[in-house]
Amino acid sequence: SVVVYSGDYQVAHYNSSEGRREFKVKRNSALKGVKSVNRFPHNMWRIVPVSNTPITFYGLKDSVQALPFKYEEKPIMLAYGSSISQGSGAPCGLFPYLEVAGNIIGYQVKNKAIAGGCFCEKEMLEYLKSESFDVAYFELGTNIANRPIKVIKERVGEFIDDFCKSFPNKKLFFTTPVRGLSDISEFSMDYKRNFANSRKVITQTAKKYANVHLINGHELCKKDYYMSADLLHPSGFGHIMMGTYLANKLRKHL
Repeated sequence: SVVVYSGDYQVAHYNSSEGRREFKVKRNSALKGVKSVNRFPHNMWRIVPVSNTPITFYGLKDSVQALPFKYEEKPIMLAYGSSISQGSGAPCGLFPYLEVAGNIIGYQVKNKAIAGGCFCEKEMLEYLKSESFDVAYFELGTNIANRPIKVIKERVGEFIDDFCKSFPNKKLFFTTPVRGLSDISEFSMDYKRNFANSRKVITQTAKKYANVHLINGHELCKKDYYMSADLLHPSGFGHIMMGTYLANKLRKHL
């Protein structure tokens, strides 16, 4: 799909199928009267492709002139987590809960979450430590939760220790596993133990550091109906509500 904006104002949303497609868009005449400048000038076209598959952008037609634009520098929130934090379940790439939170508090999100991953490998730890950022957010307790507790301590515990010691003057946020699976259904009761294990490791390790703020994952995803039918990933509505909650939590410490 493609979302088209005139400045900050959404003009159109197109869904496409396989093959080459051409979309026609027209700026709403009401925008001629806009005087305020928000994040982007209202006469600036912004084209946002959203897809889980490769997209080829062929170009623009008609009377469109490419102009240089100086972006306002924003503080950066580095993020790492599972598919939940990557945005699975969000209606489009603009609405994962981390993007929602970032937009509310005025931070650019440098999202390094990995669907099916987030096993806190040493290589990933070193990569994240090499990134520039102002604050960092981590959702580490989901995909690794079904591993033995020894593995969780070695991976998640050591990840937290190393990162916190490396950035003692940065504000770091760690969330415990979000609501899901055994919290809602009897179908996956093994996760009652699994999530308890990863929650314990995250909580006990992170609380040792003065620059760390813990976020309760059950409060982040507060209602059962914030979930998709797999009872693991948030729904579109869930992402919006989680992002709003997270923004309020972050704002208290920033």
